[in-house]
Amino acid sequence: MRIHEAAKKLGLDSKDIIALMKEKGLEAKNHMSKIDEALLAELEAKAAKTAEEPAKEPAAAPPAIKEAPVEAPEKKPVISAEKTEEGGGG
Repeated sequence: MRIHEAAKKLGLDSKDIIALMKEKGLEAKNHMSKIDEALLAELEAKAAKTAEEPAKEPAAAPPAIKEAPVEAPEKKPVISAEKTEEGGGG
């Protein structure tokens, strides 16, 4: 099996498997390299064990920061600029 296939199957990143293989002294050039069968079995066992463990309760979320309400600017009356006959506007 190729590293990228194992990573997809186990929900891991190919780079993590490559790093683990190198730590164990196994050859892994890239995601297309073949994964050692013993290492694959070890990773599958760890994945199965992790899946069996009960999910931990998530930590309580920090309290939300409340912002002071923003007041709307004061509305000013609209003054119409109509021309009058007396003004001689033009």
